[in-house]
Amino acid sequence: MNRVVTGKEFYESVKEGIDLLCNTVSITLGPFGKNIIVDDGLLSPFITNDGVSIAKYINSDNPIINNILFLIKEASIKTNDVVGDGTTTTLVLLKALYERGLKYLKEIGINELRTKILNELELIIKELNILARYPKEDDYLKVATIASGDHEMGKFLSTIYLKYHNKNAISISESKKNKTYYLETKGYIIESILASYYFLGSNNDIKLDEVSILLIDNNLNDLNDLSLIINYIVDNNKSLVIIANDYHEDIINYILNLNYERNLNIILLKTPEYGKRKIEILKDLAILCRTKIVRFNTNINPSFLGEAKSIIINNEEVVINNTNTKFLNTYVNNLTKLLDKVTDEFELDFINKRINNFKNGHCHIYVGGTTSLEIKEKVMRYIDTLSSLDTINNKVLVGGGISLLQVREKLLRNNNDLLFSPVLLAPFKEILTNMGLDYKDVFNTIKTSKFKKVYNVSKGTYEDIDNTLVVDTLDVVTTELRNATSICLLLLSTGGMVISDNKV
Repeated sequence: MNRVVTGKEFYESVKEGIDLLCNTVSITLGPFGKNIIVDDGLLSPFITNDGVSIAKYINSDNPIINNILFLIKEASIKTNDVVGDGTTTTLVLLKALYERGLKYLKEIGINELRTKILNELELIIKELNILARYPKEDDYLKVATIASGDHEMGKFLSTIYLKYHNKNAISISESKKNKTYYLETKGYIIESILASYYFLGSNNDIKLDEVSILLIDNNLNDLNDLSLIINYIVDNNKSLVIIANDYHEDIINYILNLNYERNLNIILLKTPEYGKRKIEILKDLAILCRTKIVRFNTNINPSFLGEAKSIIINNEEVVINNTNTKFLNTYVNNLTKLLDKVTDEFELDFINKRINNFKNGHCHIYVGGTTSLEIKEKVMRYIDTLSSLDTINNKVLVGGGISLLQVREKLLRNNNDLLFSPVLLAPFKEILTNMGLDYKDVFNTIKTSKFKKVYNVSKGTYEDIDNTLVVDTLDVVTTELRNATSICLLLLSTGGMVISDNKV
């Protein structure tokens, strides 16, 4: 029989779940926030201050609390999915809003409470938009420094980002060396899926110049389908790269033997991605290499061959280059226009990645360090910082929770019953508390200056608000507020839970 949990037990479980998750994650907030050691039970433990990474591993033996935790985690996960940063602040806001909403719930019904919260939220976001300004070049360094907690890391990453202006053109992974470095690659990049690892042999990579390319939107099962192409390649002593969905084992073995016996370079690759994305990549490559896609395997002849100036292949990626790319302008412009029509974040990322493949190429950052534990922690900070930089292109705000305080003071002048009053104070309070300071003293100094001063927690000094290093992005702040509010309203409007008997 399933177990039903309502009343005092339910509300106490919600509070315990919120406290467990939010109190743990909140100690990482700000420049003086602490790291958390996370043990996932499978791999070696790692150290991080990334809110969403920590939240994912926080669970409870109590099935009631565990279900509550799952709901709360959605707030930080959604924030991470949308803007890639602000996950810790989201949980700080969520806890403050739930505690505040619970008090109002005893006085007014959930419908009136929901209306009040949503109306105030829209007022807050409207005021934040008024406060926000368009970014200047030095704002990228400021945001990167705050997000990474390190000036040198912020300078390194903001310099690279300003060159590409899109996080999809930059990838981050662990380095096998102690130092951190980056490599820039010009060309269209796809995932390398070799039909057989023997095509690379003992080489780490293969570079082919003036190479023919054959694109097939199908499986290759009959060697006879390739006879005209192979004869052409052999007669003209050309290199060839074939990209198809899959290959019969006989074709793979035949091509490998042919390469060995005739000293040829014919490489069989499998098409990356699936469904619509696979088709879009093939279309891109057909445009880049000025060729057609083979839809059916009959009558495949040299007229289907495209040409590339060079192709570099390794176990991770394939880089395809062409020098004459003027004819691509119209195609890339049409891709760019799609960005205004698409709302799905993953689709937007995919289109941006394709555009950068044509225009700027790709930058790969390899993060080094003394120990593997240090490297993993730094990689997470690099990823968070890159996500923060990608949100700056809209508008920026004064950071450190100051903008929320400015909005709070303005709204309090018109509304003494502002439900969000302690909520908007919560991030600033947590940042100062983690530093070991009494937030009231700092807040009173800022308020007395009529918000002309900002406290830089990293330096321990006050700065002029118009010339401060403490900067945040409008997209991150508004996303934090919206996601915290969304999950909080779900919890406030819920009065019970049914637990499956196999979980009790």
